[in-house]
Amino acid sequence: EYRKSIKTEGKIEGKIEGKIEGRIEGKIEEKQLTLIKQLNKKFGLSDDEVLMIKNCGDSDKLDLALEEILFSKISKIY
Repeated sequence: EYRKSIKTEGKIEGKIEGKIEGRIEGKIEEKQLTLIKQLNKKFGLSDDEVLMIKNCGDSDKLDLALEEILFSKISKIY
């Protein structure tokens, strides 16, 4: 009975962790797509630049880039 309880708890924890990770990944993907749209509309993007943004999983960096695009006059992406 004890093993069954631990196994059930582990399954529940796994499902919760999976949902949280999925939400985080979804938010990052949304930021990536928004940044790509904005930069492409303002400057145009190469395939390499799009790929670089899609490979960025840092939410803070994406947020900063989304803020900076409002004032940027230079199209160089770092």
